[in-house]
Amino acid sequence: MRTIDYEVEYNNRARVPEHPAILARWQRDAAAFRASHKHSELGLAYGKSERQKIDLFWPGAARAAPIALFLHGGYWRALERESFSHMAAGANARGLAFALAGYELCPTVMISEIIEQVREAAAFLGRRHGGPIVACGHSAGGHLAGCLVATDWKQRGADLPAEDAVLDPELANPSVGASEREAVGRFRVREERRVEVHADFLALGPFDPTLKMLGANLVAIDSSAAELAVEGV
Repeated sequence: MRTIDYEVEYNNRARVPEHPAILARWQRDAAAFRASHKHSELGLAYGKSERQKIDLFWPGAARAAPIALFLHGGYWRALERESFSHMAAGANARGLAFALAGYELCPTVMISEIIEQVREAAAFLGRRHGGPIVACGHSAGGHLAGCLVATDWKQRGADLPAEDAVLDPELANPSVGASEREAVGRFRVREERRVEVHADFLALGPFDPTLKMLGANLVAIDSSAAELAVEGV
Protein backbone atom coordinates (compact mmCIF):
# COMPACT_ATOMS: atom_id res chain seq x y z
CA MET A 1 0.00 0.00 0.00
CA ARG A 2 1.43 3.39 -1.01
CA THR A 3 2.04 5.86 1.78
CA ILE A 4 0.54 9.27 1.10
CA ASP A 5 2.74 12.24 1.94
CA TYR A 6 0.10 14.78 2.91
CA GLU A 7 2.64 17.58 3.23
CA VAL A 8 3.53 17.14 -0.44
CA GLU A 9 -0.07 16.68 -1.58
CA TYR A 10 -1.34 19.80 0.19
CA ASN A 11 1.63 22.08 -0.42
CA ASN A 12 0.22 24.13 -3.29
CA ARG A 13 2.98 26.71 -3.13
CA ALA A 14 5.59 24.06 -3.87
CA ARG A 15 3.65 23.22 -7.02
CA VAL A 16 3.73 26.85 -8.16
CA PRO A 17 7.35 28.00 -7.82
CA GLU A 18 6.52 31.45 -9.22
CA HIS A 19 4.06 32.16 -6.39
CA PRO A 20 6.18 34.94 -4.78
CA ALA A 21 5.79 37.06 -7.90
CA ILE A 22 2.07 36.31 -8.02
CA LEU A 23 1.55 37.33 -4.41
CA ALA A 24 3.60 40.49 -4.96
CA ARG A 25 1.37 41.39 -7.91
CA TRP A 26 -1.74 40.95 -5.78
CA GLN A 27 -0.27 43.25 -3.15
CA ARG A 28 0.59 45.93 -5.72
CA ASP A 29 -2.85 45.79 -7.32
CA ALA A 30 -4.56 45.87 -3.92
CA ALA A 31 -2.48 48.80 -2.69
CA ALA A 32 -3.21 50.78 -5.87
CA PHE A 33 -6.93 50.13 -5.47
CA ARG A 34 -6.94 51.26 -1.83
CA ALA A 35 -5.07 54.42 -2.72
CA SER A 36 -7.50 55.35 -5.48
CA HIS A 37 -10.80 54.39 -3.83
CA LYS A 38 -12.70 57.42 -2.58
CA HIS A 39 -15.38 55.74 -0.51
CA SER A 40 -13.64 53.33 1.84
CA GLU A 41 -13.54 52.69 5.56
CA LEU A 42 -10.28 50.99 6.40
CA GLY A 43 -9.29 49.18 9.57
CA LEU A 44 -12.69 48.87 11.23
CA ALA A 45 -11.98 46.90 14.41
CA TYR A 46 -14.38 44.07 15.18
CA GLY A 47 -12.05 42.43 17.72
CA LYS A 48 -9.04 43.15 19.91
CA SER A 49 -6.13 41.97 17.76
CA GLU A 50 -4.51 43.86 14.91
CA ARG A 51 -5.70 41.32 12.35
CA GLN A 52 -9.32 41.47 13.51
CA LYS A 53 -10.23 44.38 11.28
CA ILE A 54 -12.42 45.00 8.27
CA ASP A 55 -11.79 47.11 5.19
CA LEU A 56 -15.11 48.24 3.75
CA PHE A 57 -15.35 49.62 0.21
CA TRP A 58 -18.61 51.34 -0.72
CA PRO A 59 -19.79 51.74 -4.30
CA GLY A 60 -20.41 55.45 -3.76
CA ALA A 61 -20.75 58.19 -1.19
CA ALA A 62 -23.94 56.69 0.25
CA ARG A 63 -23.57 54.15 3.02
CA ALA A 64 -26.57 52.06 1.99
CA ALA A 65 -25.89 49.00 -0.17
CA PRO A 66 -25.93 45.20 0.09
CA ILE A 67 -22.62 43.97 1.49
CA ALA A 68 -20.46 41.11 0.22
CA LEU A 69 -18.26 39.88 3.08
CA PHE A 70 -15.03 38.40 1.68
CA LEU A 71 -12.79 36.07 3.68
CA HIS A 72 -9.28 35.68 2.31
CA GLY A 73 -7.50 32.39 1.75
CA GLY A 74 -4.00 31.26 2.65
CA TYR A 75 -4.44 27.79 4.17
CA TRP A 76 -5.60 29.39 7.46
CA ARG A 77 -1.99 30.37 8.15
CA ALA A 78 -0.99 33.00 5.59
CA LEU A 79 -2.01 36.14 3.69
CA GLU A 80 -4.12 39.05 4.85
CA ARG A 81 -7.12 41.12 3.84
CA GLU A 82 -4.95 43.89 2.38
CA SER A 83 -3.78 41.62 -0.45
CA PHE A 84 -7.32 41.34 -1.85
CA SER A 85 -8.59 44.93 -1.78
CA HIS A 86 -8.80 45.16 -5.57
CA MET A 87 -11.45 42.43 -5.61
CA ALA A 88 -13.88 45.10 -4.46
CA ALA A 89 -13.83 46.72 -7.89
CA GLY A 90 -16.24 44.27 -9.49
CA ALA A 91 -18.68 44.31 -6.57
CA ASN A 92 -18.63 48.10 -6.37
CA ALA A 93 -19.32 48.36 -10.10
CA ARG A 94 -22.50 46.33 -9.51
CA GLY A 95 -23.67 48.52 -6.64
CA LEU A 96 -22.46 46.24 -3.85
CA ALA A 97 -20.32 47.21 -0.89
CA PHE A 98 -17.34 44.91 -0.34
CA ALA A 99 -16.06 44.08 3.14
CA LEU A 100 -12.75 42.25 3.58
CA ALA A 101 -12.34 40.74 7.03
CA GLY A 102 -8.98 39.77 8.49
CA TYR A 103 -8.46 37.14 11.15
CA GLU A 104 -5.65 35.67 13.19
CA LEU A 105 -3.70 32.80 11.69
CA CYS A 106 -2.62 29.31 12.64
CA PRO A 107 -0.57 28.26 14.55
CA THR A 108 -1.09 31.35 16.73
CA VAL A 109 -4.73 30.30 17.08
CA MET A 110 -6.64 27.15 16.22
CA ILE A 111 -9.05 26.99 13.27
CA SER A 112 -11.95 26.91 15.73
CA GLU A 113 -10.89 30.35 16.94
CA ILE A 114 -10.63 31.63 13.37
CA ILE A 115 -14.20 30.48 12.76
CA GLU A 116 -15.31 32.34 15.88
CA GLN A 117 -13.53 35.47 14.68
CA VAL A 118 -15.22 35.51 11.27
CA ARG A 119 -18.55 35.03 13.03
CA GLU A 120 -17.75 38.13 15.04
CA ALA A 121 -16.87 39.97 11.83
CA ALA A 122 -20.23 39.05 10.29
CA ALA A 123 -22.05 40.04 13.48
CA PHE A 124 -20.19 43.36 13.54
CA LEU A 125 -21.39 44.18 10.03
CA GLY A 126 -24.90 43.00 10.84
CA ARG A 127 -25.11 45.26 13.88
CA ARG A 128 -23.51 48.20 12.09
CA HIS A 129 -25.39 48.04 8.80
CA GLY A 130 -28.20 45.50 8.98
CA GLY A 131 -28.59 43.46 5.81
CA PRO A 132 -28.43 42.01 3.34
CA ILE A 133 -24.97 40.47 3.67
CA VAL A 134 -23.60 37.63 1.54
CA ALA A 135 -20.42 35.83 2.64
CA CYS A 136 -17.83 34.65 0.14
CA GLY A 137 -14.23 33.55 0.26
CA HIS A 138 -11.17 32.25 -1.52
CA SER A 139 -9.74 28.84 -0.62
CA ALA A 140 -9.61 28.69 3.20
CA GLY A 141 -11.90 31.70 3.13
CA GLY A 142 -14.49 29.64 1.25
CA HIS A 143 -14.36 27.10 4.08
CA LEU A 144 -14.81 29.88 6.64
CA ALA A 145 -17.77 31.28 4.71
CA GLY A 146 -19.29 27.81 4.72
CA CYS A 147 -18.83 27.59 8.49
CA LEU A 148 -21.06 30.64 8.86
CA VAL A 149 -23.87 28.48 7.50
CA ALA A 150 -23.88 26.40 10.68
CA THR A 151 -23.99 29.46 12.94
CA ASP A 152 -27.09 29.89 15.07
CA TRP A 153 -27.36 33.67 14.74
CA LYS A 154 -30.32 33.89 17.10
CA GLN A 155 -28.10 32.53 19.86
CA ARG A 156 -25.45 35.18 19.21
CA GLY A 157 -27.54 38.14 20.19
CA ALA A 158 -31.04 39.53 20.00
CA ASP A 159 -29.59 42.77 18.63
CA LEU A 160 -28.57 41.10 15.37
CA PRO A 161 -30.78 41.64 12.32
CA ALA A 162 -33.21 38.92 11.34
CA GLU A 163 -31.60 35.96 9.58
CA ASP A 164 -33.27 36.82 6.30
CA ALA A 165 -31.68 40.28 6.45
CA VAL A 166 -28.19 39.16 7.47
CA LEU A 167 -27.80 36.37 4.93
CA ASP A 168 -30.12 37.02 2.03
CA PRO A 169 -30.87 34.20 -0.46
CA GLU A 170 -32.55 36.60 -2.88
CA LEU A 171 -29.31 38.56 -3.26
CA ALA A 172 -27.29 35.41 -3.74
CA ASN A 173 -29.63 33.49 -6.00
CA PRO A 174 -32.90 35.06 -7.13
CA SER A 175 -34.00 31.80 -8.76
CA VAL A 176 -34.47 30.07 -5.37
CA GLY A 177 -38.17 29.47 -4.80
CA ALA A 178 -40.17 30.63 -1.80
CA SER A 179 -40.54 27.15 -0.30
CA GLU A 180 -36.80 26.53 -0.57
CA ARG A 181 -36.02 29.88 1.03
CA GLU A 182 -38.25 28.92 3.92
CA ALA A 183 -36.37 25.67 4.37
CA VAL A 184 -32.88 27.15 4.20
CA GLY A 185 -33.92 29.98 6.49
CA ARG A 186 -33.59 27.52 9.36
CA PHE A 187 -29.84 27.30 8.66
CA ARG A 188 -29.87 23.62 7.82
CA VAL A 189 -26.71 22.57 6.00
CA ARG A 190 -27.66 20.59 2.94
CA GLU A 191 -25.67 18.72 0.34
CA GLU A 192 -23.51 21.11 -1.66
CA ARG A 193 -24.85 21.90 -5.09
CA ARG A 194 -24.02 24.35 -7.84
CA VAL A 195 -26.41 27.18 -8.53
CA GLU A 196 -26.71 29.84 -11.17
CA VAL A 197 -24.24 32.67 -10.67
CA HIS A 198 -26.07 35.90 -10.02
CA ALA A 199 -24.97 38.82 -12.19
CA ASP A 200 -24.00 40.87 -9.13
CA PHE A 201 -21.18 38.42 -8.42
CA LEU A 202 -19.87 37.81 -11.92
CA ALA A 203 -17.32 40.59 -11.56
CA LEU A 204 -16.19 40.18 -7.96
CA GLY A 205 -12.57 39.98 -9.04
CA PRO A 206 -10.13 39.22 -11.84
CA PHE A 207 -11.56 35.73 -12.32
CA ASP A 208 -14.84 34.00 -13.01
CA PRO A 209 -15.96 32.57 -9.66
CA THR A 210 -17.65 29.24 -9.16
CA LEU A 211 -20.71 29.84 -7.03
CA LYS A 212 -21.87 27.13 -4.67
CA MET A 213 -24.93 27.08 -2.46
CA LEU A 214 -23.83 25.50 0.80
CA GLY A 215 -27.21 25.62 2.47
CA ALA A 216 -28.84 28.24 4.70
CA ASN A 217 -29.07 31.81 3.49
CA LEU A 218 -25.42 32.04 2.57
CA VAL A 219 -23.29 31.62 -0.51
CA ALA A 220 -19.60 30.80 -0.59
CA ILE A 221 -17.62 31.73 -3.66
CA ASP A 222 -14.77 29.36 -4.40
CA SER A 223 -12.31 30.62 -7.01
CA SER A 224 -10.70 27.20 -7.45
CA ALA A 225 -11.77 27.01 -11.11
CA ALA A 226 -9.97 30.18 -12.09
CA GLU A 227 -6.84 32.28 -11.70
CA LEU A 228 -6.28 31.93 -7.96
CA ALA A 229 -6.28 28.15 -8.14
CA VAL A 230 -4.05 28.08 -11.20
CA GLU A 231 -1.63 30.21 -9.22
CA GLY A 232 -1.82 27.67 -6.43
CA VAL A 233 -2.34 29.85 -3.37
